[in-house]
Amino acid sequence: MKTKLALLSLFVSTLTFSEVVTLRKFDIEVPSQFMVPYNGDEPEFKDGFKTGFGSALAFKNINSDGTIEFYALTDRGPNADIPKYLKDGKSVPGKFFPAPNFTPSIGILKVDDKKAEIIDKIELKDSTGKNITGLPLPLDRIGSTGEVALDLNINSLGYDINGLDPEGIAIDKDGNFWISDEYGPFIIKVDKNGRILEKLEPGNGLPEIVKHRVPNRGIEG
Repeated sequence: MKTKLALLSLFVSTLTFSEVVTLRKFDIEVPSQFMVPYNGDEPEFKDGFKTGFGSALAFKNINSDGTIEFYALTDRGPNADIPKYLKDGKSVPGKFFPAPNFTPSIGILKVDDKKAEIIDKIELKDSTGKNITGLPLPLDRIGSTGEVALDLNINSLGYDINGLDPEGIAIDKDGNFWISDEYGPFIIKVDKNGRILEKLEPGNGLPEIVKHRVPNRGIEG
């Protein structure tokens, strides 16, 4: 027993003192062509919103020049809480969506010793190839948050039956993406071009009990 403790002590000491690690922190740079377009009147956002690439990261590859690339996932896009909204005389949860046509996307993030920058993106599409949005699902669908989506003039934006709020990402051996979603919760299989191939949902690929989660508290990662 004494010998085992001595070896353990030596091992811990080796891990503690043998190497110094340097950490660097970068703000992700998003070129203008990858910004979220904005058509409103707020001058602060005249060039659009900085896209929130980074809900999740997955390793892509190391290039011959030593730069590293990652897949960087967005969420459902710019939104803000509505203090109070009455629908049919009842107070309901809601969100402002200042860029309702935003398409959740997978960014290609390139990192070198000076910066981290988005160099391309893959927009998510339904099975027909049409871009999806991050708007909530209809109220009668599994995965609905019960939210009302509004523009900045308090007009209803409706719903998107294919809407997603992506949160996690992984890649399989065939190059397909598997994305977890906060709405459903869902797990989505997506091809290399961003087209949805398969959607696992509560009672159909996922345990039915997860449909009873708190609204918009799906599979975070």
